[in-house]
Amino acid sequence: MFYKGQNRLVQARDRKPQTMIRRLTGVGAGIAALACFAAPVFAADCSLDGETLSGSVRFFSTGGTYAETLDKVYFLPFQEECGVEVISVTSSRTYEQLTEMMKAGHYQYDLGGTLSGFEYPLGVEAGLYAKLPGNFWDATSATMENRGTSEYGAWSTSFSQVMAYNTDALPASFGENGWADFWDVEKYPGKRSLKSDPRSLVFALMADGVKREDLYPLDYDRAFRKLDELKPHVLFWWKAGDQPIQGILNKEVVASSAFNGRVWSPSRDGKPIAMNWNENLFQFGWNIVLKDAPNQRNAVALLHFMQRADRQAEQAKATAYTGANLAALKELSEEAAQALAVAHVDQSIPYDVVWWADNVKEASKRWNEWIAQ
Repeated sequence: MFYKGQNRLVQARDRKPQTMIRRLTGVGAGIAALACFAAPVFAADCSLDGETLSGSVRFFSTGGTYAETLDKVYFLPFQEECGVEVISVTSSRTYEQLTEMMKAGHYQYDLGGTLSGFEYPLGVEAGLYAKLPGNFWDATSATMENRGTSEYGAWSTSFSQVMAYNTDALPASFGENGWADFWDVEKYPGKRSLKSDPRSLVFALMADGVKREDLYPLDYDRAFRKLDELKPHVLFWWKAGDQPIQGILNKEVVASSAFNGRVWSPSRDGKPIAMNWNENLFQFGWNIVLKDAPNQRNAVALLHFMQRADRQAEQAKATAYTGANLAALKELSEEAAQALAVAHVDQSIPYDVVWWADNVKEASKRWNEWIAQ
């Protein structure tokens, strides 16, 4: 359904204009962005069509430290090399609000990240995203993770939910048998935590012996029966990514599902926390260009720039998350490379974004009813 295109990488000129990242937030971001000033006109080498780039481009993200990393790793270097101002737009929009924005023609941004894995297939089917130029992937196709590229976009980040545990409380063997170990409270005693999210159903099915290839469609009844076994041992159901980390470090729980990047930072700093990659739930977000975006050429150029291995390596060093260019791993230390989810795809549980796009409402309804019992 989605496949890799082809492209040749064009080296950017080493020009250094004055740069600035402007931040716009909230609903008024699109209106305020219309007042942007044009950057110096040069940098023809930065575009895929060989023509000069100028002006600005607006990039959407959820803000916070992630947006700060994007500024440092991608936006400032792109401005310096290509002479295009990058305006960072943040908001808490929903997929429905995105579709309404595009129907009205009031674009708050030109490109940016999806807020869930299933926004990508939904948006492609609805015709929301611009098709990338045919030469977009020429130079990088040989080094890209196959699932991380398409004719409509590229992975923004790849990440995993892993089994995290307190190393003072549990041995290094915890997790060797996958999520079955997480459910084994006799062999590995102590309180647990899981994400309050229907995706946790996947862990229950794996713990119950379902094979990876037989996971979808999810067997709700079987999953909830297995969760019933664990529920008395779950101290809390986390929602924010930092909650399981603090729970483990404070010894409230001995183990939890957690995002790999959240575990990596305190583990690197010598805190008593580690993760097992066995049966990790590998997921990814997408960066896409909106169809008929006002600054579409600049948006395509920025997205292309963001596929560079050296830039993705810098993102990995800062966050333990990165895009789909596997060449970035060669620029990292062994420790940093092994902290990335993309290095452990062979141990992962499949995440069927099409199934989730079709079934997330029903799965969420059943999850919320069960968690309230």
